[in-house]
Amino acid sequence: MKTGHCRPTTTTTKMAGVLVLLLALVSADPVWGASFTLPTFLGEVSWGLSNSISFDYASLGYPLKDTLIWSNNGGETFTNSSSRPKIAANRVASPHAASKFSYHDFGVAGEDHKTGSYDTFASQYSFNYTLGPDSVIAVVNRSKRILFKGLPANVSCAKFSCPFRFGGAASATLHDGTVLQTAIITWGGNTHSPDATSIVIYRSKDQGYTFDFLSVVANASDIPSSEEGPNEHDMVLLRNGTLFMTVRIDGGDGPLTHPYRNYYRTLSHDQGQTWSPLAKMAGVGSARPRMLLLGNGAIILSGGRHKNAGDQGPKVWVDRSGQGEVFEEYDVSYYHNLGSSQLRFTSEVNETDTARQTTCYTSLTATGEASFLIGYDVQHFGFVMHVSL
Repeated sequence: MKTGHCRPTTTTTKMAGVLVLLLALVSADPVWGASFTLPTFLGEVSWGLSNSISFDYASLGYPLKDTLIWSNNGGETFTNSSSRPKIAANRVASPHAASKFSYHDFGVAGEDHKTGSYDTFASQYSFNYTLGPDSVIAVVNRSKRILFKGLPANVSCAKFSCPFRFGGAASATLHDGTVLQTAIITWGGNTHSPDATSIVIYRSKDQGYTFDFLSVVANASDIPSSEEGPNEHDMVLLRNGTLFMTVRIDGGDGPLTHPYRNYYRTLSHDQGQTWSPLAKMAGVGSARPRMLLLGNGAIILSGGRHKNAGDQGPKVWVDRSGQGEVFEEYDVSYYHNLGSSQLRFTSEVNETDTARQTTCYTSLTATGEASFLIGYDVQHFGFVMHVSL
């Protein structure tokens, strides 16, 4: 039985004081061998900590409520960046293979359009992000427009997309430099819940400026019992070239009964042209999945709010095989409380009928071949912990 914030297999009673102190410094799981450092406080966040910018293992940052906080030493220390945080919080395109240290966003291509229906989305400018001496530098680029075209049907503003949503979407860069970018749209298909969303994917051959529609990843009609439809998701390119996507189906925002469900997964073996049928994943869910492929081949998955499994805290799951079949579970609230004397999770995080203490909107940022930072929020404040496998 789960006690406090521990995983079910963890015992916290009758420990000697010295052992408690050691666990607070670095908590190592005796079975799976993962270690979590003390949590680092970042600051107030607007909604979770699901956005991050990373140029390499050392240089990374997180947009908070009023600033972009930046590290040039792999997350050991953070300082405020001079960059514009609202721009930096937008979805950033994957870097081109030949230009590792240059990114750009999509300008206003994903801005809300309250009226009308559209099959093309564009922006006359974007922001380029480059790595400066102490921070990330954002510079407006008006020489190349952003264009998403070829959607096979027009879409309009709805409850979960208005009408072309990058928030909660994903991107990947193939070995030849091709950029794949997903978007969340609403075009019907679920009579049970007309606002249920679908996921589509685009392909760019010019470093992420012009995108052509490629395929439908997951349709609202694929899961007719879902109230939200396939929506927030993340994607990694596995070593064998397979695209692996984890998808939120229902995370408590459904308009009828507010259900919570496990994540679903889908695979593509042909660079995003076709996708396998959505399949339910065991033991993981349910809001805003984030994914990371480490250099050692392990797949990292984070998220949480898994009320249908009995709790609503943030989680990290690890698949060391790199196949996405079996994930080890780590309870972020437990490891957070081991090292934090302020803003601790209470026991209600393990319950399903209490107010949320966290959004479970997390971020994953690699800091080495077998290590990463997990970003998460507690009562509207952001934290990170360094995790080593």
